[in-house]
Amino acid sequence: MTIKIIERKNLNEQQRSYLRDRTTADEHRDDGALCRTWEMESLASFIFVMLLEETNIPIGLLYRGGPPTATSVSWWIDRRFRGRGLGNEMVDLFATLLKEEGVTGVAPLPIEPYQGQENIASEKLVTRLRRHFDLRLKPYSR
Repeated sequence: MTIKIIERKNLNEQQRSYLRDRTTADEHRDDGALCRTWEMESLASFIFVMLLEETNIPIGLLYRGGPPTATSVSWWIDRRFRGRGLGNEMVDLFATLLKEEGVTGVAPLPIEPYQGQENIASEKLVTRLRRHFDLRLKPYSR
């Protein structure tokens, strides 16, 4: 599986409907705020969507906002697609997109617990993203 990232405004109505169904599914009721706010028009220019490249099915959301030296970011991946390594690809693509927009640094990113436990997968993704922007950290190789 490979992914691509598009701006939220480029979703068609079928993709929007599918994503709405997934973000409001019972299994995502305790997920972060991005699941509840991605459709707000005031955030439209800050939201991106992760699609499976083969099917164009939306499987995740990304947010970025704030100054280019300390941009705030967050993301959400549909549980159906977690644990498949897509997060690494997402972070790498997102970092490229951010750099193309002139972002030079990311703000501290708090990690929410997953089912009441430490969220190791998200912590690894945050470290991976930071490596794209912090020259003191050794970059990941593919």
